[in-house]
Amino acid sequence: MQPEITESTWFYEFLAWLELNKQRVIWGSVAVLALIVVVYVYRWHIQQTEVDANRALFAIRPSATPEGSTLVPVGDLLKVAQEYPSTSAGERALLLAAGNLYAEGRYAEAQTRFEEFRKQHAGSLLAPVAALGVASSLDALDKMDEALGAYQGIVNQYPTESVAARAQLAMGAIYESKNQPDQAFRVYDELSRLAGAGQAAMQAAMHKELLLQQYPKLAVTNASAIATTVVKPAPAPTNAPPQAATNAAPAAQPATP
Repeated sequence: MQPEITESTWFYEFLAWLELNKQRVIWGSVAVLALIVVVYVYRWHIQQTEVDANRALFAIRPSATPEGSTLVPVGDLLKVAQEYPSTSAGERALLLAAGNLYAEGRYAEAQTRFEEFRKQHAGSLLAPVAALGVASSLDALDKMDEALGAYQGIVNQYPTESVAARAQLAMGAIYESKNQPDQAFRVYDELSRLAGAGQAAMQAAMHKELLLQQYPKLAVTNASAIATTVVKPAPAPTNAPPQAATNAAPAAQPATP
């Protein structure tokens, strides 16, 4: 008896479907290929733009200042930032331009550029530096209340960044200039106790000691404040055996004859 031979017809059915839908298949293939080309060109363009931006940034030559230092011309930096706004090189150029404006004593212009950076690059890793730049510019312009708010905003928004400690030091200095030693002492005391603050904590401790020399009463106020925040251990239950008794070795039993 011969076994029954069965043959799958799916291949022939596929050929038939392909023949009927040949036009749609062709256009679909063309669309997919076009999409691949567009993505490739876009990525290449992004990479090439980044390369061009870095070249433009590194091509800028610093110039000497009357004081003998060197600064990269602000105009050249802003040109790179404007021509390549979506690149990391353009991002750095804008921040450098703002910093150089600050170094040149052009604080109002520096504040504008720092704020521009924060708007354009809010998610950047350099955003905390720009925030500090805004606050420092306000500070240099003697806008103390606005500067205090900006510094406090840095502490609230970037508590784990190094700029937070620098902001607290600046806040303490402003409070001292406003003849508010109690507020300055509070800021310095908090920073000096902050773990991981490093050199900023040491500077805060030094400023705190200087304030204590000028205003000895701050020590009393500070001591009472600390005492109210100390957490005392809970007392042992009254029915618990004394610690010495629980830790004592059992008495030796007399030897029996």
